Amino acid sequence: MNDIFEEKNIKYLSYRISKLKSSSKPKWGKFNVNKMLCHLQDQLRYATGVFNEEKKLIKGPPVFLRSIVRLYIPWPKNSPTAPSMLQTKPDEIEKDKLLLFELLEQVREKKEQKDWPFHPFFGTLDGKGWARLIYRHIDYHLKQFGV
Repeated sequence: MNDIFEEKNIKYLSYRISKLKSSSKPKWGKFNVNKMLCHLQDQLRYATGVFNEEKKLIKGPPVFLRSIVRLYIPWPKNSPTAPSMLQTKPDEIEKDKLLLFELLEQVREKKEQKDWPFHPFFGTLDGKGWARLIYRHIDYHLKQFGV
């Protein structure tokens, strides 16, 4: 399973992110390209512990099913988003992409960290769990924008 701790995966995601333009349109959902980039930034901030919230799961299926969804099942389009992952306001697309690259690197630098933040939908994750989730999440949204 792909994760962001592998250099080849970061290069692949970065290549796809670099193809995004301000005119890129989503195939589904309400995000414009800048809002999507900021949403991804917020997830990375969450993973680094910048956003701290109460350890409380948002409504959804039982935890064991959430793990299967996180790792294996294709994610449904138009899934709800935790408000904590919608905090950053968009800027110019190139600035938003650059900041996303910087945040990805910050998460990668924490690879050996033992304690990782609680995720509002998936619960307790270790570093590898976050790295896989982040890869799938970025991949999901890049597909949303056709790259």
